[in-house]
Amino acid sequence: MNDEQFKPFAWTLQDAIENNFYEVPVYQRPYKWSTNEVEALLDDIFGAYRKRAENPEDSLFVGTLFLRKHDKGSNGITNEFEVVDGQQRLATYSMLLLSLYSICRSRGLDDTDVEISGLKKCLWKYNKSQRKYIKEERLLSLSSIDKDVFSFIFDASFSAPIDIQSTVKKYTPKCQTEVNLIAMFNKIYDRVLTEFPLNEANPNEALNFLSFIQDRTQFIAIESSVSMPKVFSVFESINSKGKPLENIDLIKTYIFSVLDESDYDSYLVKWGQLIIRTDDNLADYLQTYIKAFLFYYKVSININNFRWISNQLPSIYHVSSVAESLKKLINDMLSLVDQYKLLFDEKTATSIVKKQSFATFYKLNLINGYTHPRALIFRSFCELSKGIISGDDVTRIIKSSTLFMFKFQSINGGDSKDAIPTFDSITRSYYNKDKLDSKEIEKFFTDSLIKNGIDMNAIKGRFVAMDFYSKHDLAYSVLSLLESVDTSNKNKLLFSQATMMLSHIKDSTFQLDHMLPQTPDEDNPNLKYYKKNINGSDLLCLKEGNDFPDGVFDGMEYSEFEARTLHRIGNIRLFLPQLNSEKGNEVLHLPDHQDFTTYGQIIDRCGKLAELLFNSPDLN
Repeated sequence: MNDEQFKPFAWTLQDAIENNFYEVPVYQRPYKWSTNEVEALLDDIFGAYRKRAENPEDSLFVGTLFLRKHDKGSNGITNEFEVVDGQQRLATYSMLLLSLYSICRSRGLDDTDVEISGLKKCLWKYNKSQRKYIKEERLLSLSSIDKDVFSFIFDASFSAPIDIQSTVKKYTPKCQTEVNLIAMFNKIYDRVLTEFPLNEANPNEALNFLSFIQDRTQFIAIESSVSMPKVFSVFESINSKGKPLENIDLIKTYIFSVLDESDYDSYLVKWGQLIIRTDDNLADYLQTYIKAFLFYYKVSININNFRWISNQLPSIYHVSSVAESLKKLINDMLSLVDQYKLLFDEKTATSIVKKQSFATFYKLNLINGYTHPRALIFRSFCELSKGIISGDDVTRIIKSSTLFMFKFQSINGGDSKDAIPTFDSITRSYYNKDKLDSKEIEKFFTDSLIKNGIDMNAIKGRFVAMDFYSKHDLAYSVLSLLESVDTSNKNKLLFSQATMMLSHIKDSTFQLDHMLPQTPDEDNPNLKYYKKNINGSDLLCLKEGNDFPDGVFDGMEYSEFEARTLHRIGNIRLFLPQLNSEKGNEVLHLPDHQDFTTYGQIIDRCGKLAELLFNSPDLN
């Protein structure tokens, strides 16, 4: 290896941005820094600026840039770079420079000012022959799901720098990554405003800060023009000595160390497409795909078990080498990525499986965050897309797997990891089969509950004794189902109503309400308890004639009293804060519930709700 390929350069920020332009390639992760990382960097920068008089010769080291040259230069200064490592820091610095440019322009400085002109020439290329800045030629370009929003911020700063935040607010984010990047830009902008408020005594303070960060913040830049396999190798080596890479990045590095370099261009693009189309959930997709079709790993897929999996792939895909099988893996994942997205895209999923019962169980699964059924449901979506199974089969699979988790974990209180053997057994049994058998899977879940000692009596017993109020999503789910049981028609579930109610769980259309109140008036003669603060602690005070069980006693911690009694499902109802018109132009009228005054009424209602819920043929 030629050591000159990796010769480090000490670059000031000015060196880094003056003649250089950067692109983060599509195969890299999108912008991921959040408040902690951004504020830590800003604290370092502003802290050093405030102390500059004490340390006039000191520079602030802000990180390493590992760069791949597009063309060779000299003295460590070249025109265009591919950013292999350091993109998070470089993107954050770019947003800081855009904020400074905007704020200075809003305070009356224009492009004729030498320092502003110099900054603008760093942010956008200047074409001497055309004598104009080229808006599309930005200091830094991103290529993943953050590409559009980052370009928008740059373009807005170019076209309307004076009111950049108002312009950015008009952007409609398409994913959480875009939401986060906009939030970080606003955080940086606001921090600059806070540090340098408009001050007639020192109107150029922001320019002084600009000069400081250009001259006194420093990177170590490592340049290379070596082949892509060597880039990945060096990248892994560099990161092994610092903050560990995430598993998906290590897996990517391993994959491309195995592939022939002639395949790099096409498969790096495909890898980037997987990042984009999964909204940077590629690690979860890889785990889900492997569980659904290859091996049921009970732990997260890491680089070590992925290496083992890779060695098994040639026999599975019927090819002669690991490299060819990894290409098959990427191609197959790319062909099925839309089916993976159906796990989270309710609108599309319900437009494909047009059954109200499917919509209800889909919502229940999503709301309660059941992850173990994911691989099985994903495979059912894949088989549906190929015409192997029907929408009825998919509905039966999502219903049976969701109800299993509902009863096993949510109601019976089983540990999430204890459900893994059930899904392990089911999924493994279909690896060598062409299609899922939804009726067989349904029976397997039913039998598994029995094998785990979870019969209907056990479920009902746990149900009536649970503290539901501390589990808001579950309480909403259960009460939405209960309000949708048609007692006049053999306790069948009104799926359209259940789905509608479940769809409003997160928007405060419905609220949870205690029937025996949490904080009763001490003087209310109908209620035999109240809360009193004694020496800083909230304690229970009982009155004569109360019917609470023996485990409830005068002076106990009030929070424990609530959990044991008031938070039971029999004491909780859904109510509409105001009569809302629903999205389907319906108005839902919830039934009036009687006011409770005794604990006995709670217990009685608990039993009735248990019978209603678990005797519905659609929920068993």
